[in-house]
Amino acid sequence: MSFTFIKTQNLIILLGLLSATSFYSCEESLDPSDPDYFLNAPFLLSAEALTDSRIEISWKDKEEETREFVIQRQLPPASFSVIGIVDKNILTFIDTACVAGMEYSYVVQSKVESNESEFSNTRKMATTFLAPGHLNVLVLTDESVRLTWRYNSAFETGFKVERDAGAGFINIGTVPSNITEFTDTGLTPGHNYNYRIAAYSTINTSTWATVTTATEFPAPSNLRASSASDIAIRLTWEDDTDFEEGFKIERDNGNGFIEVGTVGADEVEYTDSGVTLGQATTYRVAGYTQENMSPWNTVTMTTVFPAPINFSANSVSDIEIHLTWSDRTDFEEGFKIERDTGDGYVEVETVSADVLEFTDSGLTLGQTYAYRVAGYTSENIGEWTTVSMATVFPSPSNLISNSFSELEIRLTWTDNTDFELGFMIERDSGIGWEQIAVVEADKTDFTDFVSVLESTHSYRVRAHSASNNSAYSNVTTRSALAPLSDYDGNEYQVIRIGDQVWMAENLKVTHYRDGTAIPNATDLSWGFLTTGAYDIYYNNSSNEVDTYGALYNWYAAADLHNIAPAGWHVPTDSEWTELNTFLSNNGHNGTQGAALKSTYGWRWTGSYGGTDDYGFEALPAGFRISEGYYGMLTDARFWSATGSSSYAAVLLTLDYSNSVITRYENFDMRLGASIRLVRD
Repeated sequence: MSFTFIKTQNLIILLGLLSATSFYSCEESLDPSDPDYFLNAPFLLSAEALTDSRIEISWKDKEEETREFVIQRQLPPASFSVIGIVDKNILTFIDTACVAGMEYSYVVQSKVESNESEFSNTRKMATTFLAPGHLNVLVLTDESVRLTWRYNSAFETGFKVERDAGAGFINIGTVPSNITEFTDTGLTPGHNYNYRIAAYSTINTSTWATVTTATEFPAPSNLRASSASDIAIRLTWEDDTDFEEGFKIERDNGNGFIEVGTVGADEVEYTDSGVTLGQATTYRVAGYTQENMSPWNTVTMTTVFPAPINFSANSVSDIEIHLTWSDRTDFEEGFKIERDTGDGYVEVETVSADVLEFTDSGLTLGQTYAYRVAGYTSENIGEWTTVSMATVFPSPSNLISNSFSELEIRLTWTDNTDFELGFMIERDSGIGWEQIAVVEADKTDFTDFVSVLESTHSYRVRAHSASNNSAYSNVTTRSALAPLSDYDGNEYQVIRIGDQVWMAENLKVTHYRDGTAIPNATDLSWGFLTTGAYDIYYNNSSNEVDTYGALYNWYAAADLHNIAPAGWHVPTDSEWTELNTFLSNNGHNGTQGAALKSTYGWRWTGSYGGTDDYGFEALPAGFRISEGYYGMLTDARFWSATGSSSYAAVLLTLDYSNSVITRYENFDMRLGASIRLVRD
């Protein structure tokens, strides 16, 4: 089955074959130019502004028989009017007779001779001519600025530049379209200017872009002044422009500003010489060009010549005082040192620049001297700084005496100077002081060979130089100390340490005070005893016992039969502590053990060796436990009488590998150790 459509008077007649045998159709063929032929209207009409005076329109068409298109334009309040006709193969049209900024409406219709279609959709469009964008202004100098901008169109012929200095805008220049900057010169510094820029074409001018600025010539910033010397001031500043030809410097000493100098462009310091020390001076600095000057920046400064600091005095001998100070300037030619002994200051010396010490000699011991020091130049003397000091000759201190035997007393003292020539030792044995010896500088001990048993001896020491003697040290006295005898008839040397009198040898008695024998345990039964006993290290001969003494368990040390002769006893824990405290307080803190050790007999006599400062002469006699003997040449162990039950004794130990006295609590009472007695 087929269909034929016929268009007449907008009526379409459908003829069909209703059966296998059809009717003949009544067909009519119409020409598109016939007014009765229906022409399709153009569609999808669009518009685009090309320039300030041209708008392009375009459309679509589906009519094959269209001969031409008719373009109409409307600018209200006028009606649409034909502005152009184009051939059927052209689907665009450029309106070249537009006025910038006006909005137009457009329609298009198809036409074949006298037959016209309906109108297309309507499209509105306005021509545009945008002002230049991103207009900025940069102050170049005190009389010129630079304007810069960006394109906002692609069809301008160039740009117009106008300026308003307060009386309205005037044209000051034009630039072609490929230039986006303009420099305006000959301006007045500090004056406000309005600028505007517009693009232009042969027909129109865009809207204006505007900006406001003022020419400026900023003053130098951060102006500072400092003393360059006692007669010179140094000025420094920061340059805040890049067009000045230089800087002018003026000074006011109280009678108004006068120019004292100029410097070139980019120079940012100036030193003014010939200034009066201590006078306040005001300065001002400004940039300048051939035409103008910037504002001034002002600062006031007083020249100073500061005194040295950290001035100190130290008596370095009985007739010398050493002065030191710190320098606060870098322009002095030297320093003057003056001294006052009570009648006013007089100059005693000058030293060169940067010399920061002086020793004044030939002084009187004990007199106080006032000193002052100041820097100087050829024109001025700086401020003074003062200090006072007396010459001193410190006396020796901490004089101690110890009886080492019946015929010798050992003295030790502390040296408190480093300039003495030696020390003079005096003794008083009951008939007055007499000098018994002079020893060299830095020596701090002396042994007096005198009978300790005959009388009491007192000692004092003083240092001496070529000119003077120091004051005397403290006085130390040695009373007569008879040797100690035990029940067996053994005699022991004794010594005094502080307020205590000690045996200077290890005990070797084999009987208690009442004559009761102390058992000698030589076999393994030693480790099971809970009563007093003694032994000899490896059961050596008597001469070994004479050197190291015997080894006793704690039960023998604390036995009620009393192992010590009358007037003596085994020291308690507190008495050992008293000894340790005395040594610590008298120059042996941390070396108490070394002060008691003998100077020989120890395995190692290096940094932990004995110094035997008091004649205690502790030897490394070793110790015994149940299965054997240990510690000969390395250990000296001494019982304390303190203890209350098994494993509750107190033991004091000297060791070859350290310099202290080590105290042990709750020690095994069955240990074999040495005993030293202390006088009641």
